[in-house]
Amino acid sequence: MSAASFEYLLENAFGPDDAVTKKILNKNLYENFIAAEDKHRQRNSQEFDEDLAFAFERLRLGIGVALIQVFVRLSENPDSKQVVELLLHALEAKSIEEIDKIMHEGVSAFDNLYADVFVNKDREDMLALFERTLEAENKPQLNAVLREGLALLDHIDWDHLSE
Repeated sequence: MSAASFEYLLENAFGPDDAVTKKILNKNLYENFIAAEDKHRQRNSQEFDEDLAFAFERLRLGIGVALIQVFVRLSENPDSKQVVELLLHALEAKSIEEIDKIMHEGVSAFDNLYADVFVNKDREDMLALFERTLEAENKPQLNAVLREGLALLDHIDWDHLSE
């Protein structure tokens, strides 16, 4: 995974000039995660690292919101946009506990994702990737989701969908 891959995912999800893309990129989620990972490695400690965990959660949210935005673009259900808004709100959190609280309070928004999901294979695949993002516990798992998301983006026929 690289910052460029993350940027590519965001730009394809929201659009390269979209304010949301710029706002997320300005948070330096990828760069902050790498910096936190490097600091943790330098400490050479096996203890829980709050900064690393928070940076990981924020990067996971960033990848997740991009995947759900692609899902929303593929969907005909406008209520799915509520999940994007929830994830964007969680990105503003200042701690893991605050992220958890925001997500818990907005959990009902996820119900909207499953309406007619199996009508479109790309939509189904994108939702499965989002679920794997939520389940990711480490960098290699998050890297795999990002790689698969980018590969899926390359196969979506956006022109056909707009006809």
